Amino acid sequence: MVENNPVNLQILREREEAASAAPFLSKRFEDMLASAFPEAYPADELFIKNTFTGEDEKDYSRFFELFNGKKWNEVNLDVLNKIYIQHSRLTAAGSIYYLPAFLKYFFDLKNTRSEFFIYLMFDLENGFDEHTSDELTQSLDGKSKLKREYSSFEKINPIQSKLVATFLVNVSNLLPEDCYESAQAQRALTNYWGNFLLF
Repeated sequence: MVENNPVNLQILREREEAASAAPFLSKRFEDMLASAFPEAYPADELFIKNTFTGEDEKDYSRFFELFNGKKWNEVNLDVLNKIYIQHSRLTAAGSIYYLPAFLKYFFDLKNTRSEFFIYLMFDLENGFDEHTSDELTQSLDGKSKLKREYSSFEKINPIQSKLVATFLVNVSNLLPEDCYESAQAQRALTNYWGNFLLF
């Protein structure tokens, strides 16, 4: 038995020491994101145009304030727990630039109740291209399926794509099987991202 065998006890002690000395998986994932994704603020248009009024305009302003002028590694997504922001206002280019911020924030699965986790999973399954409100409404009503547009994913290099796939494996394996996002992660892996696990 392990508890009576000094050799086994020594092996277990060594494993515990090695495990405590190694960085947590989420920290290692964060470090890999930092080395794989460029930090420089891009010249592309990152936000959809503000054509909103009323409450939607206020929502846009809160979202814009959270992201505008900040590099992906400077955005504090913990703010989403304090202020309500209903929708993402990022263009496809903005979604790609800020992708590592969302991957980092949601990797440990502690913040999956945020609407932005739902938006991230939707984008990783369907593509970053902007769907019209009519397309989204028809999809929600079951009248039509959203077209999956993966061309935006081609702007993400293989190393970055492997990190996205790792994130999706984490979601698929650690969320309960009956959780919609777990199935969504599996579909996203099957349809596109899983290819990058092979390299």
